[in-house]
Amino acid sequence: MRSLSRREFMRNSTKAATGIVSVVGFTPDVFMPMIGGVLLGRFPGAQGYRFLFMVIAGLCVLGLPAAVVIRRKYAVHGAGIRREKSSP
Repeated sequence: MRSLSRREFMRNSTKAATGIVSVVGFTPDVFMPMIGGVLLGRFPGAQGYRFLFMVIAGLCVLGLPAAVVIRRKYAVHGAGIRREKSSP
C-alpha cells in the first residue's frame, strides 16, 4: 500500500476542490439560458424580457444575504491589508 505524501495529498485535494467549485460556479451558465428560453417562448417581446430580468433580480436579492452570511461565517478577523504610515 502506497502512502501519500503531504504534497501529493494537497495536490489531489486542490484538484477536487477546484472541480466542486467549478460545478457550483458554472451552474447558472447551464440553467439561465433554459429559464430565459422558457420565459421568452411563453411571453414574447418586452414582457418576456421583463420577467427574465425580474427572475435575475430575485436571484440577486437571494444571493446578497447568502453572500453576507458566508462572509461573516468564514471571515478571518484582522486579516486585511494594513497600510503602512508614510514617512514625511
